[in-house]
Amino acid sequence: MWDFIRECILKHSSSTIKDNNHSFFYRQFLELVEFHGKALKSVLRPKSKCVVLCDTGLNSAIGLLSCWNAGMVAIPLSKNYGANHCEHIIALTTPDIVITDDDNYKYKFTYNLISKEFCGVSTNIKIEPILYDVALIMCTSGT
Repeated sequence: MWDFIRECILKHSSSTIKDNNHSFFYRQFLELVEFHGKALKSVLRPKSKCVVLCDTGLNSAIGLLSCWNAGMVAIPLSKNYGANHCEHIIALTTPDIVITDDDNYKYKFTYNLISKEFCGVSTNIKIEPILYDVALIMCTSGT
């Protein structure tokens, strides 16, 4: 899947992606994704579970695609559902890392997209065989 998305981004490299505060050419967006993907690959194994919990949609997209670039399983969450909901999903999925853009968010092991820093301790990650061909875990109500 990542290869297909990367090809599409490259095919339209002069198109832009933006939110209220930032605007990037797809080419620049891809560079960010690959930078963060490389950082994730340096400390985690493929198929590690990564919660993406960011304040902005653009950072959420960067986090999600960085997971796929690194061959990891993304678990996107939204703060719009409240802290209790997010903590419940985190407890349910037991991620190896939380990718965030919030300096105040604390988990046993986090990666901040803004500061580009890891915080905490990576525990002994046990890859679950059932995740072999999984790219995304969506925890929804099923609607």
